[in-house]
Amino acid sequence: MTQAQAFRTGFFAALGVAALALLLLAGWYFLGAVLSIATPFVVAVVVALLLDPLVDWVQARTTRKRRLPAVFIVFLLFLLGFVGLLMFLVPNLMQQAGNLAENFPVYLNRVEKATDDWLSTHRQVGSVTLPENLRELVGRYSGQVSTVLRASIGHMVGIVLGSVSRLLSVVLIPIITFYLLVDIDRLRARFLFLLPEGIRGSFQRSAADVGDVFGHYVRGLMIVCSAYAAVAVIVLLALGLEAYALLLGVAAGALYAVPYLGAAITLLLASVISLAQGGGGGKVAAVVFALVVLTQVFDNLITPRVVGGKVGLHPVLSLFALILGGELFGLWGMLLAVPMAASIQVVLYRLFPRLTAPTPLSLLSPESRPRLRTAPDAVPEAVPPAP
Repeated sequence: MTQAQAFRTGFFAALGVAALALLLLAGWYFLGAVLSIATPFVVAVVVALLLDPLVDWVQARTTRKRRLPAVFIVFLLFLLGFVGLLMFLVPNLMQQAGNLAENFPVYLNRVEKATDDWLSTHRQVGSVTLPENLRELVGRYSGQVSTVLRASIGHMVGIVLGSVSRLLSVVLIPIITFYLLVDIDRLRARFLFLLPEGIRGSFQRSAADVGDVFGHYVRGLMIVCSAYAAVAVIVLLALGLEAYALLLGVAAGALYAVPYLGAAITLLLASVISLAQGGGGGKVAAVVFALVVLTQVFDNLITPRVVGGKVGLHPVLSLFALILGGELFGLWGMLLAVPMAASIQVVLYRLFPRLTAPTPLSLLSPESRPRLRTAPDAVPEAVPPAP
């Protein structure tokens, strides 16, 4: 290779690397822009997939079997119900939240006094020496508290600054949902047409399984969370927390969507507000007991019947998916971790049918388990050396 040819090869190689780097940079910025505006589209897709079975049901019962009138009926009913619920909930929630903010200094003094009284009689818990009062306890962790407060204030400022864009997203969601409901069958068929013919059948079956698991879980979770919120409001009203029963009930219903952790946060919030309102230890214990019983009833009786029958995840896998989703994507990751893990499990079952085969009883019997030889008579004798 001559010097001119080497120069030309190096020049074009460097030019290709530079062009590839610019292309990757442009793709990165484009992906960031897409993700920044993707929220209303993702929410609209989820809502459309949830409403699609109902639209199909209404369409099958219309005279001409046309989809557009069915979409109009279902979408109008959904929109009226959603707006009516917001008109009832939002003013009352804002009123109770305003009352809580107004009475916060008084409640804080009550909580501080109750905590100081408890700390004065409980100086030692096991091997841990507790501080004398709440101020000393806060002083020990003032650095962590100030860091959390600064992060919370920054998050609130970001929410306020982005309120205009969020308002636009709220307006866009029903519009996108309507158009998706009208054309969702056509879009699904077009996507299948673009796939290679050899994998259409298996892909369609896997997609149906995943859609069944995911849609059933999300619809069931919405029903269960709404029912949990309604019953929690009734229980809190009966226990004398009528000032913040709606606020705590709605928060409890929303937090119930987060498995395991949501119930613990609900108990903490209800206990603190009950104590702040001047309730003694008996009232706080009654609130905790009632919410624990309510959570157990829903976890063991209602939720498995409404949600759990289609998910089929082992509790250990559910916990692993929950923690992993929270670590990767925060709150939304925790909310969607279980149905995503269940969908992956369905796909794996479809790809590897042996995973669904039952374990042979011979492998489950005690005789099949390996045992360690720990008894002295079980130790093998040394083999004498050959002469």
